[in-house]
Amino acid sequence: MFAVEPPIEPMLAKLAGELPMGAFLYEPKWDGFRAIVFRGRSEVFI
Repeated sequence: MFAVEPPIEPMLAKLAGELPMGAFLYEPKWDGFRAIVFRGRSEVFI
């Protein structure tokens, strides 16, 4: 049993013309894969 039941679609990346200003940290995403992992007491769902 999970707190939030799968499946849930991952949030997709959006193209932006410029980076937002403010106290943000940025990190490139090199691998191109997205996954949502659900972990219960005795099971894992990817």
